Amino acid sequence: MKVVSVLSEIGRNILTGTARAGLFAILLGVLAGTLAAADAVTITNIQSAAQRYLDSGAAIRTLTTSNEVDGSTCERLRETDGIQRAGALREADATGLPALPRSPVATFEASPAFADILGIHPRESGIWVSQVLADSLGVSTGDRIETTHGSTFVAATFDYRSDGRDARLNLAIVVPTLSIGIFDECWALVWPENPDLDAIIRSATTPGAGQAEPVTIAQLNKTQGARFDGLASFDDRITRWASLGAVVIGTGLGWFSVARRRLEHASSLHAGQTRGALLASVLTETAVWGMAAAIIGLEVVAVALTTSAVGLEGSLFGDLAQTVLGGSAAAVIGAGGASLLVRERHLFRFFKERG
Repeated sequence: MKVVSVLSEIGRNILTGTARAGLFAILLGVLAGTLAAADAVTITNIQSAAQRYLDSGAAIRTLTTSNEVDGSTCERLRETDGIQRAGALREADATGLPALPRSPVATFEASPAFADILGIHPRESGIWVSQVLADSLGVSTGDRIETTHGSTFVAATFDYRSDGRDARLNLAIVVPTLSIGIFDECWALVWPENPDLDAIIRSATTPGAGQAEPVTIAQLNKTQGARFDGLASFDDRITRWASLGAVVIGTGLGWFSVARRRLEHASSLHAGQTRGALLASVLTETAVWGMAAAIIGLEVVAVALTTSAVGLEGSLFGDLAQTVLGGSAAAVIGAGGASLLVRERHLFRFFKERG
């Protein structure tokens, strides 16, 4: 058969509904898209859980001892793979405020890098005030606070929630100081979590530390669980089989789309159609509704991602698109395999078995 004749027949089969292209496109698109969307929701839920864990301070490890933490060594922990932030902290004399004459405010001194732990980036020198205290005093970044020792500039305010974490900084003033010196604590953000890094964090102590008082390393906030293994959650998720499921569905639909017309195809071979023309016709028809299915499936994935808590992410969408496209490719392969099994000699058997 000529190419024009083959294409003309394909067009008629699609337009007249003989190929059921619309039905198969919708079935494959919705099913493959739903599998990919389920995987998308699962992944974004894992990402959301990880973000909640980080926001709660659960990934922050606190090394505590009595006047035995080297501030410079503590800050250098940031150079270690897996330790994102690190800073030293020590308690100072409470600050008296005329606005709160009966309640001196807890005050701490911190190394400069402790600002990263608090999630602030002060551009000027001055004190850092917890948001709760700032709200109660009616001040914000750039204002001045009157203390019993004079006026002090507020270089930054930091959000420190009452969500189960060590509550000392919830209503406190932090005074940045030089990292050179001795502190009581070293806070380190370890992400991804790695218990082996506790030994590295312990190295922030001075020589002979722990002899007078034990050195302890603990989690800043334990309400989110002792550990969060995001990699294990990702690897063990049930929806990791979504791609395989889409391939199976695509192969099955492609196979069925040919098997349901086996009498028609056998008749075409009996009438003189070459096997090459038959194969080309089947593959082209399937590719048409397979591409339509891919578009439908990708739309389902996009909707699932844009309505999720995390939102549409290009890299994640690209990974999930492979699930949908894999289903469409499998449909073409399934249809091609089924067409190769159609034989002219089976015509009369197919005729008898027609329902």
